[in-house]
Amino acid sequence: ASELRATGERMLAETREAIERLAKELDPNTDWVTQLEQAKRDHPPVAQLLQSYQQEIANIRRFLNENDLVSIPAGEKLLVVETPTFQRSVIPYAAYMPPGPFDRDQTGQFWVTPVSRETSPRDQETQLQEHCRPHIPITALHEGYPGHHLQLCVANGHTSAVRKRAGSDLFAEGWALYCERLGDEMGMYRTPYERFGMLGYQIWRATRLVVDTGVHTQGWTRQQAIDYLLKYTTLPAHEVETEVDRYIAWPGQALSYYLGEDRKSTRLNSSHITISYAVFCL
Repeated sequence: ASELRATGERMLAETREAIERLAKELDPNTDWVTQLEQAKRDHPPVAQLLQSYQQEIANIRRFLNENDLVSIPAGEKLLVVETPTFQRSVIPYAAYMPPGPFDRDQTGQFWVTPVSRETSPRDQETQLQEHCRPHIPITALHEGYPGHHLQLCVANGHTSAVRKRAGSDLFAEGWALYCERLGDEMGMYRTPYERFGMLGYQIWRATRLVVDTGVHTQGWTRQQAIDYLLKYTTLPAHEVETEVDRYIAWPGQALSYYLGEDRKSTRLNSSHITISYAVFCL
């Protein structure tokens, strides 16, 4: 657990340095937090939210095909739809639901949570800001192509019935997080602020290692975890609370994003680390 925490702290420091360097290149008189908050104000209107994600998925799929970056299996399909009502309280923004491993129809669903009309205008604007244009390509890469949807459709095509069912959060979330960085390397991000969003998300993934180990091995309270995320990320307060409750209920899952993506983590025997850590917490 101490090594996991140290990894998170190292990643947090390195990513903060990278985003601060980018901020100085864009505007030497404004810090990165202010620049990112300003970038969040550029978002689609409520009525065009779903359409914006649908268009981004189409753009990425076309980019992958035109540049011959990855093979997309025949017969797969990705639908971008609104998150079902019963899931919206625990999925504030987006998620992915794969086709079943033994289904002939390989249609996945990319869920986008619509803005609640029952909340105040201020809360609606806060939710929309997390759907800002700098974040939409990153989320689409993670959840759709070449992230979860593509990876899981390929996995479903494996001939082994055991392998079809032997999923791993480390491989799934690690691959999807890698795809966010791949977007930068392959030139998929169109503006510097999309790189800003990618680095902001990496800061969030780094804090997960610190918070998860803090809660489950260091005796942190729920409020300590909330305060840490509020201090180091730009997540809104209501999402921070949802995140922390998820970490409390699901020991180890939040570690899988960075550990799965980080090539250095292979020395940690990553295929078993989440299970081992969860057992240790219990």
